[in-house]
Amino acid sequence: MLECRLAHRSTQREAGIDRVVEFEIGALALGDQAGLLEKTGPGDEIAVEGFLAPARKASRTLLLHITRFTPSVQVEKPQRPG
Repeated sequence: MLECRLAHRSTQREAGIDRVVEFEIGALALGDQAGLLEKTGPGDEIAVEGFLAPARKASRTLLLHITRFTPSVQVEKPQRPG
């Protein structure tokens, strides 16, 4: 079992307007996924699949249960001169 925190940042279109979405969420991985996720480092970008469930019975706080993840493709940003 591996517990961690994930940070998310994206731009989403809502009602024709771009909206920046940023948040952190607690996450949990079990079994093989925990072992694989443990090999990633802080700041590594990954794409995750899973489900949300209460952190504890009767809790109002949600925890993302990671059922699958893959490293994200890094897109190099152009260097600015100077």
